[in-house]
Amino acid sequence: MKLIGSLAILVSCLLHFTLSDHNQLFCKIPEVRDYYWREYVGVIPYDAVPGGVDRMGLTTYIGQAMIHPYGELTASIYQGNTTPVASAIKTHYVNQNVKILCSNSLEKFSWIPTDIDKIQLITNCHLIVGGVDHGNQENIGRINYDEEILLGKVIRLPFEHHGLLVPNNGTETRFTHYEVLAYGCKDKHH
Repeated sequence: MKLIGSLAILVSCLLHFTLSDHNQLFCKIPEVRDYYWREYVGVIPYDAVPGGVDRMGLTTYIGQAMIHPYGELTASIYQGNTTPVASAIKTHYVNQNVKILCSNSLEKFSWIPTDIDKIQLITNCHLIVGGVDHGNQENIGRINYDEEILLGKVIRLPFEHHGLLVPNNGTETRFTHYEVLAYGCKDKHH
């Protein structure tokens, strides 16, 4: 197994090399992001990434659910409830094809306050992809609203429905000011 890992690093070095000022060859390994999606089976894993807080003060978690015909959408996973909630025009309760965001490096995540006009200016962080809605990539966002910190999908394309869209009272509510989930920010000034 160590040999395979060493070979992978060598191949990565060969694909991502650079020359120094003194014409010496250096291996430039691309950043490895330590987060992943696990199948959600109704139990919150120990390494789940927290996302929000429900009305009872319990932590909610970031999910991803396949909802036909929309695509793979950001979902909220509530403690003690095995049915995650997502939105696509209306609220969807999903109990199959669900994943939960996990990581062993929670300290590398941050929530960045932004809005529909400034999100594209965040360039020193990797914005976490929460899914794909009708072929358009979405990021993960949240908003403090109605005694909860609600999770939802961030649509970045400039059209009438861009912004943060969250499931709320059976429908989908849009916000123009919100927080977006980022990973590996280079500095505190996003």
